[in-house]
Amino acid sequence: FGLLVTSCLVTGHFTAYTFVRPILQELAGISTALMSPLLFTYGVAGVIGNFIAGPAAARDIRCVILCITIGLSTVLFLMVVLGVATLPAIVLLFLWGLTYGGTSVSLQTWMNQAEPATPEAASALFAGMFNLSIAFGALLGGAAVDGVGVRSTLWFGGGLVLCAALMALRKSD
Repeated sequence: FGLLVTSCLVTGHFTAYTFVRPILQELAGISTALMSPLLFTYGVAGVIGNFIAGPAAARDIRCVILCITIGLSTVLFLMVVLGVATLPAIVLLFLWGLTYGGTSVSLQTWMNQAEPATPEAASALFAGMFNLSIAFGALLGGAAVDGVGVRSTLWFGGGLVLCAALMALRKSD
């Protein structure tokens, strides 16, 4: 079950994130010169999110997964509407990094808690699903850009992450 949540969450994220540069340029009109500093800011936000989510996941994994999935899907959907202006797009990009930053540590914690007798196998399956989902997200995002346009990656990505949130609501262990 955790692998399905992982798949939806990571695929959804990378459906949109693979195209973050065209999203920022086409929707918000952000210049190429700002792209590196903004992506650096996204990365810093991700590190902060990782440090927040790690200890919190050890205490209440379900709550953290729900916060990440609901937060990330909200950011992706808001990016469609508010990300058309520079300042809101920058703020949303920071929140995107912050919410997604805790994904790996939280999902890995969930896998280890779900399979305490076989943590190596759980970790291997998790890593495989995570990487496969990155590739599938990029593929799905590319198809969306080619078929509908760059904005659609945010809708599709947000929808997949929302599916992960709905699945996480059902998490019982």
